[in-house]
Amino acid sequence: MRKLLLLIALSAVLLTACRAESITRLRIDPTGTVTVISEFAFDEEALGVIGGLDDTPEDVLRALSAYIDPSALPVAAADVEPERFERGDLQGIRVTIPGLNPTEVATQLSSGGSIIKDVELSLEDDRLVMAGSTRDVSDFERARLLALVPGDLTQLLSVVLQIEVPGAVVNHTADRVLDDGAFEWDLLPAITDGKNVLVSLEAAVQPGFQFVDLAGIPFSDPVVEPESGSTAWWVAVLPFGLAAAISWFIIVILRRRKPLPEIEGFTPKS
Repeated sequence: MRKLLLLIALSAVLLTACRAESITRLRIDPTGTVTVISEFAFDEEALGVIGGLDDTPEDVLRALSAYIDPSALPVAAADVEPERFERGDLQGIRVTIPGLNPTEVATQLSSGGSIIKDVELSLEDDRLVMAGSTRDVSDFERARLLALVPGDLTQLLSVVLQIEVPGAVVNHTADRVLDDGAFEWDLLPAITDGKNVLVSLEAAVQPGFQFVDLAGIPFSDPVVEPESGSTAWWVAVLPFGLAAAISWFIIVILRRRKPLPEIEGFTPKS
């Protein structure tokens, strides 16, 4: 039911022809430090829908930041604060979580309602291997979303995963290689077309390469699974493109400024 609410709320935003994008970057430094960076950004029209008539874009982003608690993420990040940024005509919020071990990366990328599942990050004979795929989106979810979108959804929403690795990449399934050397996958087709997007990358690294924490200390093996039972559902899906929907839904409910859209077959709780 929560996933359905997300898609309905996202549709309400998209009906106004706003633009939003979600970028999640997995950065693996040559030193062995692993960082997950999640960005979600909106144009001014989208920020106007999310906020109130008197709110500036800065007001809206400040309000959204207050709802993002990194200590409640799948891998708790108590010392991390969301930061605001601008890129072109978009403004957004960035959450950076450094010093993760491979198990924490998998948990961070695939917890809750994430569009990504079965993530694995490992080292095999001086080869760094990243693997994952997208989850199945039900026909009902997809039909609800596409029926409410005016025109091409790809013109309104961008959902991508980027991976930056050391060493020479010998195999990958990325859609493109960016100017800075990062590999990028489009995840939106998994939502709109039911496409199974395979995330696979293999890179040759220096002999002796290890994953290390922020102090440069190698992680022990095996890695203990982090607890994830208390993760807030709306935080778990932030990295994968439904941030606009979640934020809009939460703020509408709390502020009572705008009614939910009247959609056949859906009655919002009072």
